[in-house]
Amino acid sequence: MQVAVIADQNLSDQFSHKDGLQVAHYNTVEAITTPPHIIFYLHDETTLPDVTPILSSYKCPVVVNAVCTTFETLPVHFSRLNAWPGFLLRPIKEVSAREEDQAFLVELFDLLGWQYKFVADMPGLIAARIIAMIINEAWFAYADGVSTQLNIDLAMKLGTNYPYGPFEWGNKIGLDKIVTLLLSMSEENSRYAPAPLLLKQVD
Repeated sequence: MQVAVIADQNLSDQFSHKDGLQVAHYNTVEAITTPPHIIFYLHDETTLPDVTPILSSYKCPVVVNAVCTTFETLPVHFSRLNAWPGFLLRPIKEVSAREEDQAFLVELFDLLGWQYKFVADMPGLIAARIIAMIINEAWFAYADGVSTQLNIDLAMKLGTNYPYGPFEWGNKIGLDKIVTLLLSMSEENSRYAPAPLLLKQVD
């Protein structure tokens, strides 16, 4: 099976797979030289509108880094993967796929050696929703003068055994991504609205 991975060097390095599987890495869609059986497009999802016409020209399944973008705006043979910075290193990959694509993806993920979880087609999938809300609450607490960013990070790591504090997490992921997700989630429920200070930080 020929797998094409389109990503920057950092995400390419995080794309784990078993030895013997034919995985070709490219920086752009246009650089693909051999017709693949599946494409992983892992660049930031803000680039999806520009590359979707090219990706759609391939008749193979396409898995895109789409944390906020749902199936409503994706072609029928596209599936969603959480490839935010650091998330490909998690032991279980979060994927949202249409029912007709799942059997092929199960076979592929087994070949890759991935543990995975199919989740519902909603903004943020699962882990990103939770982390975005934690980061948002930390910004509310910081704005209220509860503590410093450094001490809030330290308290969360020592108190909950998180690998990063909420401000560390936000900086690693990108606050713009967090705000985009929170704004999308707030359309379903206003309690997800971004903290004003977080919005100001992104602006």
